[in-house]
Amino acid sequence: MDQKEVQYSHEWIYKLETPSHWILYWNQLDLVLNKSEISKEQLIMEVGVGSGLTAEYLKRKGYNVKTIDIDENKSPDIVADITKYDLPNADMYIAFEIFEHIPIDKVFEVWTKLASKKVPELIFSVPYGHKTYLWAEIWLPIFGKKTINISRKRKRIQSKHHHWEIGINNISVSEIEKMLKQSGYIVTHSYRYRNHHFFLTQLSGSHEV
Repeated sequence: MDQKEVQYSHEWIYKLETPSHWILYWNQLDLVLNKSEISKEQLIMEVGVGSGLTAEYLKRKGYNVKTIDIDENKSPDIVADITKYDLPNADMYIAFEIFEHIPIDKVFEVWTKLASKKVPELIFSVPYGHKTYLWAEIWLPIFGKKTINISRKRKRIQSKHHHWEIGINNISVSEIEKMLKQSGYIVTHSYRYRNHHFFLTQLSGSHEV
């Protein structure tokens, strides 16, 4: 494996995540369980095992989940580099905080590969290259939930394991959506939570069926 292509680490999985990280798990599972069209009989392929919480939670709910990761230390079902591996057919692919570890042109190739295999849904999240000073959610009568976000863009990527982040080197949400459309996916849900952006996409044309 060329370490310049995919950057990763596994030391963090042995530590207790922060409270804000646990809320990210909720956002991941909410998209799969409440926003997508997946059923329990269909196959979900998770790219990047991480701590294993997302896959195990879905399995506990009765969903069919398989995992693929380049790092054998995370004990995935398949040990492979997704930029080089013939990705299995599945009804949904999920990848949370994974694609930023791969050069953006390789990410586009992965999306295109999934679209060519007619994978109906792709759900993922990627980080913002921002320094956040304040993030708060409040509920107002009539207006509902409102977010207060005070942050600034970083001049460069802080993590040695990331190739790109939103807000750095001309990578924007709209640019990601454009790349997804070119690869064959349409964004049906897109939102920011703290310094992470979540995307739920469907294969182009499938959302019209």
